[in-house]
Amino acid sequence: MPQLPSGLHFALDPTPVAELIRLVSQAKAVHELMAIETIEHLYPHIEVMFFRSRQASGQERQYSEFSAAPPEDLEPYASGFTLHSIQTEFQNWSPEDQVAFAEILHSPRTQSFLQRELDEIMAMKEELRANPTTLAGMLASYWRMGCHPLQEPLDSNADHE
Repeated sequence: MPQLPSGLHFALDPTPVAELIRLVSQAKAVHELMAIETIEHLYPHIEVMFFRSRQASGQERQYSEFSAAPPEDLEPYASGFTLHSIQTEFQNWSPEDQVAFAEILHSPRTQSFLQRELDEIMAMKEELRANPTTLAGMLASYWRMGCHPLQEPLDSNADHE
C-alpha cells in the first residue's frame, strides 16, 4: 500500500470503471465510455481511497492483484476524490507528498494497473463496434460519427488531424 512521507496511506479504486462498463452493457453512459481514449481520461473514474485505523466492523475488502496488502491495523475509506479531482487536495499537501504521489502514480506498477483498466474500456468499445444493431452499439456508432446527442461539437477553429 503506498504511503506518502506524511504517513498517509492511499490506494486507487477502479470500481467506477467496472460500474461504467456495467452501465454501458445496459445502453447507459455510452458517451462516457466512448470519450475514454487514454489513461488520463480514466482519472475521473478512478477513486482515491485513504486509510484510517481499523474500526470494529470486521468487514474484509478485496484488493486488486496490483495492490500490496495494507497494514493490518488500517482500513480503507473513500476520500471523496478521484485521480482527476484530487488536484484540489493535492495543492494542500507538502512538496514531499506531492512528489511522492506523482512518482507512485507514474510508476510502472501503477501504470500497468491503469493500462489494464484502459484495456477493459477498449475491449468494451470494440464489443460495441462489433454490435451496431444493439442500442449501446448504435449509440457508440453515433459517437464515432460525431453525432451522439451528448457529444461535444467539434470546435471549427481548432486544428484537426
